[in-house]
Amino acid sequence: MKKSKPATLQMIANELGVTVTTVSCILNNKGGTYAEATRQKVLETAAKFKYRPNVLAHGMRGGKTHSAGVMIRNQGYFLNRVINGIHDTLLNHQTLMLLAWNDRNHHQLDWNPEVEKLIVHHLLDRRVDGFILCSSSENFDQCYVSEILERHVPLVLVDRELKSLNADFIGTDNVVGGEVAARHLLDLGHRQLLCCSLQQCSNAVARQEAFDRMVGDCAGATTQTLDFFGEDFHEVLAGILKNPETRPTGIFCINDYVALRVLEVANRLELSAPRDFSIIGFGGQRFAEPAAMNLSTFDQYPYAIGEAAAHAYLRHVRAKVAHTTPRILRIDPKFLDKGSTGPVPKKAARKQKKLCAQDAITAP
Repeated sequence: MKKSKPATLQMIANELGVTVTTVSCILNNKGGTYAEATRQKVLETAAKFKYRPNVLAHGMRGGKTHSAGVMIRNQGYFLNRVINGIHDTLLNHQTLMLLAWNDRNHHQLDWNPEVEKLIVHHLLDRRVDGFILCSSSENFDQCYVSEILERHVPLVLVDRELKSLNADFIGTDNVVGGEVAARHLLDLGHRQLLCCSLQQCSNAVARQEAFDRMVGDCAGATTQTLDFFGEDFHEVLAGILKNPETRPTGIFCINDYVALRVLEVANRLELSAPRDFSIIGFGGQRFAEPAAMNLSTFDQYPYAIGEAAAHAYLRHVRAKVAHTTPRILRIDPKFLDKGSTGPVPKKAARKQKKLCAQDAITAP
């Protein structure tokens, strides 16, 4: 079967015996005053020939391709919802999202920066109007986006703030999340606390440090930190939980995945939440594990983050003068009490009361 050629403005003009300018102005609704009959004939003929505008050619003339380069891992509920928010918002403003992501090497914790550099260069070659990026690794090498910066191409960062870059950032207010988690557990009476964190992730560290500060400001309250990727995490955690003297009554986990692994360890020791301890996750992820259904956590509003990132991107692309001061938007997460927290267990409460009394005696 012979491949048919795409319809052109010239073909429509020849069919109707009018100028290409007339056809272009009517189809693009730009300039000129034409009789309604002429307008209808042009529109009907364009539909008959299945005419589609050459967006690439139009973009080259106007300096815009109406396409956005998006590099975000297509992994997990949170990032999927961020991507959905970006896609829907851009599409509503006649902009197509070109999505690519860095595939993980399962034998390493880090991601390959060379892959991200290659993706950025491919997107630049396709003349995207700008970028929305979420770096896959904390070991960020600025060189792979140096070409974006040198060309003054609009750049918006999501989820991970890279302060070395002069770019807009849209993400979660991790400090608020850590403070709310601490306040919730402290208000329930918990004074012996544990934070399971990820020391190589800046978002996790921000949540943990805010949590620690709130606990530190409460008289009689103590907290310790375990790094999920630290050596023998599961064994160390099991040792802490099995001993009633060291067992925390409240645990804050830096994300829901870590919280579910903590609950696995506790289950092997025949401990459960909130009977033996309270636990809070972070992220509102949609895991299939039954324990996730009752895990108290935080909604990070990922779709709203995606929407806001897309709007920031559109502001940059449409601006006649480039922004020199980056705009930072941190969205407050919402605490979701799903039942994995409660009052301090009675035995632990008596121990806490005894320790607080001893602290009061020894205090200067």
